[in-house]
This record gives sequence, structure tokens and C-alpha cells, in this order.
Amino acid sequence: MTESQTGNMGTEKMDEAPEEDKKKVTHAPKKSESMYISAHKSKSGSYKSVTKVGSRSKVDLKNAPKSGHDIKTTTSSKQFKKRKRAAEFSTSEEKILEIPSSIEVINSSSEESSSEEEKEIVRKSKPKMKKGKIGAQSEEALAKRGKKESAAVKGVKLKLEGDEVVKEGEMTEDELVAEFIKSKAGHYKPPPPLPDPAVLLEEAMIKLVKKPNMKKEEIEEIRIQQEAEIARKIEQEVQKRADELERVMENERREQIDAQLRADQLEKSVIMTQEVVHHFRETLRTEKELREWELYLQCRKLPNPAFCNDMTTFLRMWEENMTVITIPEASETTKQCLELISDLEEVIALATEDDQHKLPNWFWIRQLFRDQQTVCLDIATYRLMKNVGKNMNRVNIPIADYNFKDDYSTICVWLRVQNPIPLTNPRRPPRPRIIITFEKIHNFKLMLPYVLDCHEKAVRVMYLRYDHQSDTCENSKPPTFPPSFDLDMLQTFKNEWRTKLKYKYERRDRQQPPSKDDPEYENWVPEQEEFGPDEEYPFVPYKHLIPSPNEYVAILEEFRYNQEKKAFLDLVPVETEALNLRKFSILGGIFAVHYICQPPQPSTFATMTHIYEARLFIPQELTYVKFFAEYDPPIEYLFVDPNARKQPTPEYVEEYQMQQDALNTLIMIGLKIPQGVIFLRQPEVYVWLEDEKYWTNKYIHYSHFDQESQRIEFRSQKFGLFALATPRYGHLPYKCWEIKPEIDGSVTISIVASVLILEFIVKDGLICLSLIENCPRRNALQDKLFEYKQFHMLKKMLKNHGVDIFPEADSYFYVEGGLEKHWPTEKHLYTNMAALCGSFNFAWSKWNAAQSRKSFVVQMREYAPKKRKQKSFTLMMASSLKAVYLKCAEDTEEFSPEPMEGIKFSADLYNLMKSTVSMFLRNTIEDYSKMNIHVLTDFLVSTRLMSFC
Repeated sequence: MTESQTGNMGTEKMDEAPEEDKKKVTHAPKKSESMYISAHKSKSGSYKSVTKVGSRSKVDLKNAPKSGHDIKTTTSSKQFKKRKRAAEFSTSEEKILEIPSSIEVINSSSEESSSEEEKEIVRKSKPKMKKGKIGAQSEEALAKRGKKESAAVKGVKLKLEGDEVVKEGEMTEDELVAEFIKSKAGHYKPPPPLPDPAVLLEEAMIKLVKKPNMKKEEIEEIRIQQEAEIARKIEQEVQKRADELERVMENERREQIDAQLRADQLEKSVIMTQEVVHHFRETLRTEKELREWELYLQCRKLPNPAFCNDMTTFLRMWEENMTVITIPEASETTKQCLELISDLEEVIALATEDDQHKLPNWFWIRQLFRDQQTVCLDIATYRLMKNVGKNMNRVNIPIADYNFKDDYSTICVWLRVQNPIPLTNPRRPPRPRIIITFEKIHNFKLMLPYVLDCHEKAVRVMYLRYDHQSDTCENSKPPTFPPSFDLDMLQTFKNEWRTKLKYKYERRDRQQPPSKDDPEYENWVPEQEEFGPDEEYPFVPYKHLIPSPNEYVAILEEFRYNQEKKAFLDLVPVETEALNLRKFSILGGIFAVHYICQPPQPSTFATMTHIYEARLFIPQELTYVKFFAEYDPPIEYLFVDPNARKQPTPEYVEEYQMQQDALNTLIMIGLKIPQGVIFLRQPEVYVWLEDEKYWTNKYIHYSHFDQESQRIEFRSQKFGLFALATPRYGHLPYKCWEIKPEIDGSVTISIVASVLILEFIVKDGLICLSLIENCPRRNALQDKLFEYKQFHMLKKMLKNHGVDIFPEADSYFYVEGGLEKHWPTEKHLYTNMAALCGSFNFAWSKWNAAQSRKSFVVQMREYAPKKRKQKSFTLMMASSLKAVYLKCAEDTEEFSPEPMEGIKFSADLYNLMKSTVSMFLRNTIEDYSKMNIHVLTDFLVSTRLMSFC
């Protein structure tokens, strides 16, 4: 076989490239050397040498002795440049990561004839390489730089895929990120280095050495074939890596262009959102000024709740007239007080940034009104009992009661009249337990223990339809949210893009300063190392990094998300005896049960005029009797069925009787569940501790709920304020939802929750509840349908009736089946959807649940209410990078993220719409009511349909 024939095996023809681009490679390395191909071009255009990475020597190919098995390869100049860069690309990888790898190319005929002994020789002859840690150098750099840049973080524990990385002591954020990257290093593996041709050839020839009946000419011919095959494989690998490098660099250029487009498009979307918010605030300001002017013209008795000086003046006047107040007057005052508190809460809910300094004063005034309203009811009750014969209803000779009911409260008082006490009769049996029934308070039934005989005492039971205690509890306040919750999508993108540039800039190939003898030394300016928060990092030439910039940003975002979630979890109230009001809600109002002292009654004197006198007690105010029953609950409550065939044992009956005797020392309370409140699960009873300021069921025992009669009975160790609690997020997750425009310009929102079916209508900047189905209470919320309100008022009304479909940031800890999405991206998507709701129909998609944190899938279509036939739904996928229409549909068997063809790059849903719809539809969307857009945005942000469906 000739030399030219050998050179043409597995390569291009010699006559297809110019003579100066030809290259000769002589394979004569040592056995143990690890060599990578890297050609160096001289000034004349010829390629002189081959550099052995890992060896300090260079082999001069121009003067190398020729042998009978030289391999001539022909390449064009462009192809050779790509291969050169690919070889340098693999060299830089080997400098960063020391990973042993090799490619075996052995002739099939030789492999079949090799024995186990020859395979062992080949295995032993392979070069041994040291195993290093992935990314060790970059991790050390991160750790050193982190000590200077970040604050120390103590006691952090990271858990990934079953492996735990625990660091004790002080660690900076960059050190923690380095540990995080190290734990995920297996996901980011670089391509293996180029193989050593000499080693591959030697391995192949070892198998031919001991093959019998082979001539030297045949061995030489096979050797030449093996060399040609190895050269062809290496040539393919170099070309493959060159193409991969070109693709990566093209993707980076494309990424820079997309980043600029994304920034421009997101800025336009943010401007659109700011215009909506500005229009809403201006409208509210105008309405507020008009309302204040109307109040001024009315000259009504009630003050303006926004002015603290007027509120305190009204409070002072109320306090002066309180000493002579009666129950009906207290009811009227309570109505005015609750009206002022409601107006004040509306002012707080609509407070702008300029009003933030007024919030503490407003909260202080609200609490003053609440306390004064409680004192007002106590004074009215005291004045009521000062003259029982005149003010109260005499049921019989020893019993008197009083009942009053209005729209906000129900007050019932029961007492034994202070008659002369007869002499003690030892033969008289003991009095039975006192049982009191108040039919006006949901068939309220109270049974006192034997020790309470109500002598000179009274029982007051009030049902209050408002709750002034729960929001004063410490665990009712939402935890401090991470800073990322306040960022919009544009700010998030800018932060991630700056992180990418910083990551590439800090790992660039730094310029070496010239020597002092060099004339350019005086003009040399060192590269900038530190950049301020407003300074941009410059672009640097491409360099292959492990992990890549995109992977690094993803790792950093995941790390910070885990850290924020861990810190957020530490703020979640711990399961103690206190009721966690982030997990449960108090519904149905407050039941106040108090055991109070009777004031001295007036005595009649037989004179010319009737004189009523009474003993004077100071202070003249309502006195609460403190009562607490000691009780140790058993491990298990026993039950005896008198109709059972098998009678229990005497020991069992004795134990049961002891439990009943212990229960009789407690206060027994029974009541019916209030109408109009939705309890999806069995309610639990809690009592308020005034000193500790929280609800607890520690003193509630033997609670029983009857589902048919909707009645609950329980025992309590003390008197006080009682309330019913239920899980707050019982309506989540959602099953499906849909948003559809109507002919009159309104928008209908349909939600199928876990049990209820709800429908809302948004019109003229207001929202109402238009439909509720599958409700366990038939008449619940029926009187609230089609009452248009501002969104925050509707939200408050639904929560008070047990329909809490407004999850907050910590709801993921209490709801099963939720998808914790990336909040800035999710919030931006809701803003876009609200802007398009006037012309588009949106619906839930089953594929959304399987997406990542930063990806959302929803069905959408153009919707014309006047047309009978509408277009079919199209799947839209929005992420933190772009928004696209998908080829797959809702009813396809498998999900595919492949986008439709011919769609321009769009950073979000709003820009995707602008690039795909007609000019008429675009103008229709821009002219849609900004007030409706703001209400829809608030509704979608509060319900979080994409996260819980």
C-alpha cells in the first residue's frame, strides 16, 4: 500500500484543499504519555508541531523521520480552525477538571481473536491518571472570594437527593454555594478528553502480537489500517467538538440578543402595569376627596375615621356619656363604633405609600374603640342589674332574666333574685345543677357545676357577630416575607443577568501585565476588579465553564430559594397549645360566657314618698367572678350503653361513674352552629386567654359534634370567650377554573374549589359573587349575591363566612397539593392575563401541575361574546425566559414543550399577544377598562390559580 493511499483512508482527498493546508502527523509517542492534538500555525501558514498536554516536550513534525506508516490528512483552513479551537477547548477542560476518560477503537477481527490473557495485558498497559474533584479549583476560588464579600452564616444544613452536607461554624454565602455546587457536581459533567492515538494503537497491536501464522507484511498492513481508523475517529471527535463549540458560541450570541429583547419587552409590560396602578390610585384619590366633601356637607355626628384627632374627640365625648347608658343605647353606640372601625379598616386597606407613617396611629385608634365598646357593654349590663325588679323580666319568684338582640350582638342575662334566705333545713335535698337555656343565642344551653348556685351572682351570655381578639394574637400576623417577593419580573431578570456577567467576568482569562522592560509597561492599565451595584460588568470572550453561567444561576437561585424557605419555615408558628391562626380561622363570631356579681338591690322605705336606697359599693362597675375547675382528663373516655345485651363489668361501671363525676365539676355548654357560616369540617372549640393573648383548647374537654342537628357540646374548666375554629385553607387546592369576557364588558371568573363552585363578576372596577353551589349550608351567602363591592371588601366578607380562597405566602406549609411557583414570574403572568381578559378566554390546564417552578401552562383563545362559534383553545407556556404557543393540545397523551413555528421571541404573555393578534384586537385590549384590569389583577394575585390548580 502506498503512502498516498494510506493518507486517503478515512480522510478527504488531497486535491480538494490547497497545498499549504496539508498536515502530516507522525505517531511516535511513548507508551505512557497522555497526548492531545493541538496544532500551532506558523507565520508562513504551515503547522509545525504537536503539543502534548501533560508533557513539557514538543515534537517537531517538520523534521521528524518518515516511516512507512505515515498518515496524511487534508483539511480546509476553516475546518482546521474549528478543530484547533475544539482541541484547545478540551485542553482547558482538562485543566479545570481531572477526569479519566478514554476512547477505545479496536478492529473487530482483532478483538475476536484476543484471549483473556491479552485483554489483561491491554488493561495493564492503559495509562493511569489521577482522579481529582470536580470543579475543585473554581470552588476554592469561590470560597476565598466569599470570605471577603459576604456576611457569615452559622449552622446551615443542606439536603440534596438523600445526601446531607452539614457545615458547622461560620460560613459565607459563597462558601455555602460552593458546597451546594459540589453536591450537585455529578449533574454537570464535561465531555471526555481526546484519546491518545499511540495508546490506542498500542492496545490494538498487543492483540495481534501473539496471533499465530501472521507475516510481518500482514501485521504492518493491519497496523496501517488501525492507524487510519484511529485517525478517522479522532478527526470525527475533533470535528464534533468544533461544531459543538460553534453551537455553544452561537447560543451565547443568541442569548445576548434575547436578553436585550427581553429587557425591552419587560420594561414595556412594567410600564403598562404602572399605568394601571396609577389610574387606580388616582381614581381612589378622587373618590376619597368626594367622600370627604360629602361627609363635610352632611355634618353627621360620626367623625372622619382618617383623622385621628376627630376620632379621639368622639371617643372622649362617648366616655363622658357612658355612665348613664342603657342596653338599647349601648346597642346603638356599638353600631356606630363598628361602623367607624369598618371605615377605619378600609382606610388602612387602601393606604398608599405616603400614608405608611399613619398606620401605627390608625391601629392604636382602632384598639381604643374596641376596648371602649367592651367597657360600654359592661357598664350597660351593670346598670341593668342595679334594679332587677324594674329592668329585668321576672320569670318566677326566684328567677329573672333579660334578652336583647340586634344586628351585631345578642345579650342575655340570667340570675337568682336576692330574696330573704330561709333557715337551713338539713333534711332538704341538695339543689340540682343549674341549667340555663337561651333560645335567642342559637339554642345556647349552659349547665353549671354543683359548686355554683348563683347566690348573689348572675350569668351573662353574649353572642357577638364580630371578632376583636384574633387579629391581636401574635401568630395571626403574617411572617416577614423574603425580599424576592417584592421584586417584579424585570428586576429579577436584571439580577440574574448581572449574576451571569459577574460569574463569567470573574472566571475570565486575565491579562498578564507586561514586564518592566517592555515599553508598553508604562501605558498598561490593569483590568477593573470591583464594580458598584449600578455598574455593569463588561462582556468577555467565550470560555467554557463548569458549571455554565446558566447552570450557575440556576444553582444559585435554587440555593437561595432553599435558604429563604428554611428561614421562612423558622418563622412559622410552632405547634403549641396556642391556636395557629395562620392555619386555622375563627368563624361564626364570639360567645362570651361570664359569671358575674350582682350589684346591691335598692330597698323600699314606707314613707310619704317612695324612697329607694341601696348600699354603696365602690367602684360601681361589673365584677367578674373568677372560676377554674381542676380537671385531669383520662386517657380514654368510657361509654356505657344501657340497651346493650352484654352488661359491662362492675369495674368498668365504677371507672365510668368516676369519669362522669369528674366531668360534672366542669361547665357544660351546648350550642348550634351559626347560620350563614360554612364549615367544611367539624369545628373545634377554643377559649381566649386574655393575659396571654391567644386562643387555646387546653381547657376544653369532651367535645361532641352532631352532624345532623349541627350542634356541638363541650365541657370547659373556666368561663370566658369561646369561638369555633376550622382549617383556614379547606377550599384548596382548586379543581379547575375559567375566565371569560361578557358582552357588556364585564368578566366572569368561575372557580371549582375542593367542595364549592363559585362564580364572580368584575364590572366597572367592582366585583361581586354571582353564584355559589355545593354549599353544605343551603342559605349561606345567598343574601350576598350580586352585591358589587371593592375587592378588599369582598375578600373580607368571604373570609368571615368561611370561604377563604385567598392563600398567602406561607399557605404551602398548610395545603397539600399546591405547586410552589416562582412568585415574580407568577405575579407577572397574572398581570398579563388581567390585561387580556377583556378579549381572551383563559382556562386551567392539566399540564401545569407537572411543570417546574418557573414554568406555567394555561389554555387560552380569542373570545368574541357576540359570536356563537368560538375558536378552539391553544396551550400557552410562559416561563421566566419567554412565552410561546405549544404544538401539543390539552387532550394529547404526552406533553411536549415544542413551540409553534413562525412565532417571534416574546418575553411574556402580553408581548406574545401583541406579536400574534390583529391590530383591531390589539387596540381593543389597550382600550379596556383599567379599573377592571386592576381588580382582575388583585383577584388573580390573591387566589393564585396557577399555583393551586
